[in-house]
Amino acid sequence: MLAAAVLVAPGAAAAEEFHGSATLYGWLPWIDADVTTGQGGVSASLSGGDVVDALDFTIMATADVQYGRFGAILDFIYGKFSDDATSPDFFGSNLKMSLKQTLVTGALTYRVIDRDGAFLDAMAGARFVDMSTDVTILGGGAAGLVQQSSGGATWVDPIIGLRGNLPLTKRLSVNALADIGGFGVGSDLSWEVFTGLDYAFSDRLSGRMGFRYISIDYSDNGRKFDVEFYGPALGVMVNF
Repeated sequence: MLAAAVLVAPGAAAAEEFHGSATLYGWLPWIDADVTTGQGGVSASLSGGDVVDALDFTIMATADVQYGRFGAILDFIYGKFSDDATSPDFFGSNLKMSLKQTLVTGALTYRVIDRDGAFLDAMAGARFVDMSTDVTILGGGAAGLVQQSSGGATWVDPIIGLRGNLPLTKRLSVNALADIGGFGVGSDLSWEVFTGLDYAFSDRLSGRMGFRYISIDYSDNGRKFDVEFYGPALGVMVNF
């Protein structure tokens, strides 16, 4: 029920010149969620196929700029999903779910290592999260189980992390990103990892595929969003 991802474009040598990229991408995650609001709590799991069936609308894009050793990234994700299906996790009950999520991540980067096309950046910034859910479980089981949980929350997490890139051939490179945040300022704790491969079709156009995992643990005034997203990601980058 959610597709979201942070994909950052591969960097170049830390020459004193401005360059960057714009990326459109998609992420197809499996989801494990534990949601609690004033109306109760519900746990659910969704496969990648469930996510595809539930997708109403999504857009994901990243901008990445670099000048010398300094850089900045901005990532935007919006997704709206709804689903109505039989859930084997609840003994044949009818599971109705809807989710809207907005993630906006901004970070400044500093190139700690830059050698022969390989680099390592330290990064620090913030992630804005707006999430709303509505989950209802009807029927199933001998007692005709009914559970419902709906609500939303908005918060900002400080984040710190690392990202890097290592060329394998002239056109192919491996890249990775990891960050951790929250620290009780927004969420209690959030973290993510991404690893993937880039392929340069030309100087201007590149592709990326990889795997991303995100964990978010947020709680405030009886509301709780404990969610994990993990799955493959695919993007197309225009370098400038």
